[in-house]
Amino acid sequence: MSLAIKTESSSHESVTVILDGQLNDETAPLLERTIHEAITETLITVVLDMKKLTFISSAGVGVIMKIKTTLNRDGRHLAMIYMPPAIERVFEMIHLLPMMRTFVSEAHLDDYLAAVQQEINEKND
Repeated sequence: MSLAIKTESSSHESVTVILDGQLNDETAPLLERTIHEAITETLITVVLDMKKLTFISSAGVGVIMKIKTTLNRDGRHLAMIYMPPAIERVFEMIHLLPMMRTFVSEAHLDDYLAAVQQEINEKND
């Protein structure tokens, strides 16, 4: 049961965390630590790329919800892209999908990120 995690920063306002493998009680602390280390003062959005996520346990769901809560508390956002059908079903079964920001493609995510940044810029003007 392993999980490979890679981070990519396309800007100082967002970071994409690419998950490859299984998110469970053994690997959840690694995800939490990776995201904590990726947070900077200017970070607005953390994106979880789940395209290669093959399994998620309750510990995995729990760490994602903890990360979401922490980010939201600090005025940041969590988004998820490319969620495999089996993983999506887990979130549906426990009624968490409606409260999560999920996107079917990077284009849809980019539209969302642009809107978030525009909203922040308008508040600062």
